Amino acid sequence: MNDICHIIIRGYMETRKKIFGAECLFTALIAVYEVVTVLALFTDLFSGITIKQNILFSQSLIFVPTVLYLFIMRKHVKDIIWFRRFHPLTLLLIPPLVLFMEPLITLLNAISMLFVRNEISNAASALVDHNTLGTSLFFMAFLPCVIEELAYRGVMFGSFHEAGRLKAILMSGFLFGLMHMNFNQMAYAVVIGLIFGFVVEATGSIIPTMIMHFLINGFSVVIKHIANIIPALKDQAENTEVTQTMLLSTIRAYIPMALVGTVISAGIIYLLAVINGRKESFAAVFTEPFNRYDENGKKLRLLTPLMIVVILYCLIRCVVEEFLF
Repeated sequence: MNDICHIIIRGYMETRKKIFGAECLFTALIAVYEVVTVLALFTDLFSGITIKQNILFSQSLIFVPTVLYLFIMRKHVKDIIWFRRFHPLTLLLIPPLVLFMEPLITLLNAISMLFVRNEISNAASALVDHNTLGTSLFFMAFLPCVIEELAYRGVMFGSFHEAGRLKAILMSGFLFGLMHMNFNQMAYAVVIGLIFGFVVEATGSIIPTMIMHFLINGFSVVIKHIANIIPALKDQAENTEVTQTMLLSTIRAYIPMALVGTVISAGIIYLLAVINGRKESFAAVFTEPFNRYDENGKKLRLLTPLMIVVILYCLIRCVVEEFLF
């Protein structure tokens, strides 16, 4: 009986440890980002840095804390990060899934641009304009797809899963969007993060979402390269100013495409769950109780005081940067 009690208590403590560890990781990512931002504003430490160095450094700010976290939690890595086998047909369904997601992503980006600046367009253009397609794909698609997925669909989703399937999807997706620290990217990154969470639950692995992440970012890079190769498209892109009228026209055009694409995407994700033998597990996202409790009847919370403070800070930071600078 004592052995059983010890096992239960140990399991409870490990569950709390995983959740708290993931919350600390996100807090550390934001804290490190802010320290570097302050150094960049008030010192010459990063003066003269190239766009490639900037991306590499930014990704290292996510990678290093994540690796340190995994080292600390090394005995739980297999439980936290879902590097599992998935059905080969998954690879055939990922490209059409990304394709049908694109209208929704474009729609959300256009809606956000009615109110806030497009923060990523200039940075992406600066990289693509002065580098080969392979180099651009490495920095804009490959690095983020590995590092960001390892942190958000790996550590955070896997750790938050202890508190419930739907909670893990919602929280990891929201934090993924929040991590971008601007409202423009946040608008569509949250939705991408949510979809990725459903895909991990459907396939049981983060490898499919790494591929999806690569394809989404890579698609933008390829389009920009094509525009640079064709003089007429390049001139049009450089000389065309995005107006509110253009954005409204884009929104009207993409609403029906986004609706149809979202329905088809949901069907593909369900099919992924079926072929990967996770139909019941995936259905549990919607059927199991939203909250889980420990053996003492206490709710396993993800919105802890620490997370509330960090989330509020990030939102205030976005408001200040967007509307005061």
